[in-house]
Amino acid sequence: MAITQDGRVIVSACGSDRDGGSQVVQWDLETNNPICKELQFASTICSLAVSPDGKLFATGGTDGCVRVSEVGSANVANEFLLKSPVYRVCWSATSNRIFATTATSIFSCSIQEAERPNRLFKTKREQRLRLSPDGQRLAAFGGVSVDVINAVTGEVICPTVRHRLKVSAVRWTPDGNLLTASDDYFVREWNTQTGSLVGELFRAPGWIWDLQCSRDASRILIGTENTGQASVAKPGEARIWDRKTGEPISDSLSHSFHVLGARFSPNEKLVVTASVDRTTAIWDVATNRQLKKLEHPGTVYEAKFHKDGKQVISRACEFIFIWPAAGSE
Repeated sequence: MAITQDGRVIVSACGSDRDGGSQVVQWDLETNNPICKELQFASTICSLAVSPDGKLFATGGTDGCVRVSEVGSANVANEFLLKSPVYRVCWSATSNRIFATTATSIFSCSIQEAERPNRLFKTKREQRLRLSPDGQRLAAFGGVSVDVINAVTGEVICPTVRHRLKVSAVRWTPDGNLLTASDDYFVREWNTQTGSLVGELFRAPGWIWDLQCSRDASRILIGTENTGQASVAKPGEARIWDRKTGEPISDSLSHSFHVLGARFSPNEKLVVTASVDRTTAIWDVATNRQLKKLEHPGTVYEAKFHKDGKQVISRACEFIFIWPAAGSE
């Protein structure tokens, strides 16, 4: 699911009644009503992203197409054929290009120019993408490696960052470094000019499913599965760590199963967590106290705060839920 920059519309993809198909639904967050008819696809949608200016959204699917639509429209405005399943899409900072990944390549698709997709970078496997804060670089990660490339030319900016085990999460810091989490439970920081390791910041209690920085990047929030600790009664948690010291600065924000997502509120006074235990929880950062526990019909794959901090939006099964956020009064 994705939310427009102005916080007014949520765009979500799910399976449709047609065999093997998908649909995109757009909802007005003020009225909780759809703003147009569903957009139907014959193939499965693997990825969806809203442009930074909030005017467009893009989808990538198993039929090898990247499709672009206007927010509020039930029609496809443009499409790019990549011939192989498209696993990830993300937008450029200027909303005029889409980056898309297949199993073998990263492509750049121009919205304003009538040109074929440009292959930026060849890969050996499906990649996930993170655009740098300045919009100039892409971090592409899959398997045990992370490549940093120029978002316009595809030129490799620094040597490939390699890990011992699979990379599970990547985030940029405001000063242009990369934070990575891998299946050896470590969070590391890398210099993206040289590809050198700045340091192993800390070791989590298990597999890291999600990673987020505070705005000033002094704190790191992670969601984990506490693997291999059968004696521990709390096999999933979120926790806040100090980037400089590598020490935890919050208690365990615990769930009974894996925590797949963890996000700060806009003012960073609250944290919301999404878990396999079918709940979303809202926590007070200052006291580590759980303010709300929100039940769902299945695994909660993601949860985030609305930009005004007054609502929490979560996704479970093929449903989107909107909840009032504690502490927003």
